[in-house]
Amino acid sequence: MGLVVRLEDEFGKVFEVAIDEQNLLHKLLPSSEDSTAMLAGIDWYGDTTFNRMQISRFLIEWEELLSSVHTPAVTTLLEQIKALAVQCADGVHLHLKFIGD
Repeated sequence: MGLVVRLEDEFGKVFEVAIDEQNLLHKLLPSSEDSTAMLAGIDWYGDTTFNRMQISRFLIEWEELLSSVHTPAVTTLLEQIKALAVQCADGVHLHLKFIGD
């Protein structure tokens, strides 16, 4: 299984979840060795958390990623994660957390 993405508060309370059951993100996200993009910092084996201050840059990179895909399964997953990120941007004390294997 791929990454689990959660919208949670500062205490770890989970509000919504998106699961990459087919491990699609692994093929899409930039490698940390090849990029300085924020998305390249997502840890496949650990946890990566984005806060409200980081989420606007995250969303810019996510939109670029979303515009480059054309398969329904990938688009659906990316849209689900984008919706969580937008909620994070609009909220207070919310985090977007990527949980690796």
